[in-house]
Amino acid sequence: MALRIVVLVLLLQFVSCQRPYTVVNGKPSFCKDKPCPQFTVVNKTAFYEKREYEPERWIAYDVLSRNLTFETKKQLFVPIHEYSRGRRIPFSYPLLLKGQNTKVEYALKTYTMMMYVPKSYKTKLQNRLNVYVTEKPKFTAYVRSFAGNHNSNQRWEYEANELKNALLENKLDFKNESYYSAIYEVPWYTWSLHNEIWFIAK
Repeated sequence: MALRIVVLVLLLQFVSCQRPYTVVNGKPSFCKDKPCPQFTVVNKTAFYEKREYEPERWIAYDVLSRNLTFETKKQLFVPIHEYSRGRRIPFSYPLLLKGQNTKVEYALKTYTMMMYVPKSYKTKLQNRLNVYVTEKPKFTAYVRSFAGNHNSNQRWEYEANELKNALLENKLDFKNESYYSAIYEVPWYTWSLHNEIWFIAK
């Protein structure tokens, strides 16, 4: 029994630590063969990275729901996928999922999923069927990465709390009312070697 507990603790430490990656020609390895937004790492600790992202185009879709279920994620992803496929936008990473923090149980919340539009895609885009185009200005994000099940809400909440506590301990200013979950797989995969939590710096 004691050995099993030790193994479980070591496994949790492995999947929760900052995930290592390499950068080749300006592209991080966790993006694999997909386009992804450029960023600059301005600070790195054992618990998080501080990244600066350049202004980029994203396509987005909102769903109002009381809970972030698999069905909610499907309702978010399908319109974005159909919109991008119909316009021949290359599938890119990450898929960003933004939710509102609220202490009110079962309250309706707005969930937003976003997909990055690669710089190589020059065609002008228009909103259609509630899929909308958003121009995100330059921003700074505190990012924590981990391996594991990206369909586990409890896991996202755990990693978000770990990152939030690390930022508060270092007396850093960030937007605490919401955070982004960033996945580098299609949503129906249950396991990924690289998932991320983002808090946006003030």
